[in-house]
Amino acid sequence: MDEPSQRPTPLLRWRGGLLKLECLRPAGGVDDRALGIFPPLARGARASLAATAGGALAAAGWARRRGVELNVALYGAASHEMIEALRLWGPTFERVPTREEALRRARELGGELLPPLDGARAAVELARTLGEELLHDVSSPPEFVIAPAGASAALLGTVQALRTRWPRVRAIALVAADEELPELPRGGEFPGVEARAISFTDASRARSDLARSAGVLASHAAAAAAILAGEGGLAIVTSAGEREFSLERAR
Repeated sequence: MDEPSQRPTPLLRWRGGLLKLECLRPAGGVDDRALGIFPPLARGARASLAATAGGALAAAGWARRRGVELNVALYGAASHEMIEALRLWGPTFERVPTREEALRRARELGGELLPPLDGARAAVELARTLGEELLHDVSSPPEFVIAPAGASAALLGTVQALRTRWPRVRAIALVAADEELPELPRGGEFPGVEARAISFTDASRARSDLARSAGVLASHAAAAAAILAGEGGLAIVTSAGEREFSLERAR
């Protein structure tokens, strides 16, 4: 495998559910599964992207390996650690309040406009990568797949792939009941997907529980998905937790 993003991740059975540990991806999250939608660019080329912090980090690794100058319009909640990691990884980035504004701003930044890692094309790529890997690893149908709403492309791609074998698999997206977190927005439109709200307090407890009992350090939102997988579900543990030590917001 030439690309780090092609490496598989473990599937862990925990408390009756299955956890797909995408938090162990090379970029620390599931977003690098969709990097195949980016065009091949020459070394020294310029590119722009609208992304969440997780998507920006995955894209920054891609750009660094290829010598591409990357500009990012960054939206959504981001911890202090995620912002500092972006600064270390090298892309130029600016904060914008919404996804729509980020998409508009990315067009203005110049260079090759990269497709978003949380869009429809990304979901198709995630069905091919993450979904196909799960089809190989899972021997019986999960009742549902659950993931943070901020990782909707991973959720939709996974369910799309699993439904080719098990048409009745349900999709559940976690949203924030109170405080927004990375990957856990307050709401959103998810056609055909059940939305389930979780509080900041419960997400924090889930993170501690998962770390203590399974030795898995995941983000608050991803750990909440793991807890809620329960009996018969499959949770996509979408990102690592070391980026959320403070949850301090960059302004």
